[in-house]
Amino acid sequence: MTPAVEIWWIWIAAGGLLAAIEVFVPGIFILPFVAGTIAAGLLAYTGAGTAVQWTVFAVVSGVLLPICLVITKKITKKRPPVHDAGRMIGMRGPVTIAVDNRKNAGHVRLGGELWRAESESGARIHIGSVVEVVAVEGIRVLVRAVNEGP
Repeated sequence: MTPAVEIWWIWIAAGGLLAAIEVFVPGIFILPFVAGTIAAGLLAYTGAGTAVQWTVFAVVSGVLLPICLVITKKITKKRPPVHDAGRMIGMRGPVTIAVDNRKNAGHVRLGGELWRAESESGARIHIGSVVEVVAVEGIRVLVRAVNEGP
């Protein structure tokens, strides 16, 4: 066997290694190099010279790289946040843990979720009271007690 034929398995092994790495890298940045190594490995198997193998590797990788970068950019584009905290303003819900700013305590249930709450006026709000959200500050809501009549 000639050295060009014996080297084919190194190209294929390199392609397999790069494919394994691709699984752990976001996007599809390494995929063009996987295709390039496999193409070069197939040529090496047929007996093509080293210069031809490297040329095919470079051309295949070089042609596929910009295509994969465009695809990666499309699939990883920035998406709006899933949770729109602004929608919470005006929502009403029950107090599940008494709201007491001095004790840094208080939770309310809003839309099926528990939120850390603080009283707008600083007054203590008891468990079971209904509150309305007046502001959202990070991961906590600022609430005021609501007098719900019959």
